[in-house]
Amino acid sequence: MLYRNKIIFVRIKEDNKLEDGFHTYATEWDDNEVRFYYDGKLYHTQQRNGEAWPFNKPMYLILNLAIGGGWGGQQGIDDSIFPQKFLIDYVRVYDLK
Repeated sequence: MLYRNKIIFVRIKEDNKLEDGFHTYATEWDDNEVRFYYDGKLYHTQQRNGEAWPFNKPMYLILNLAIGGGWGGQQGIDDSIFPQKFLIDYVRVYDLK
């Protein structure tokens, strides 16, 4: 887990076949922790540790098909991977209260 610029990045283990079908991802947060779920199972918990805690402020949801990552501009993108699809069945946002 990386924590930088008030963004949490969670990497799903590479042995999970993300391309084999639809999956569910969930994030729940409260004043003291953020919980990440993958296909209904708790995957990671980030607890407040006394540092600045940006997760009690308004949030924005960004859905992004990022291609290349941090190295893409340096090593280029293999155009043979295109075209790609980024399929989203649904997005649900609600208050747990």
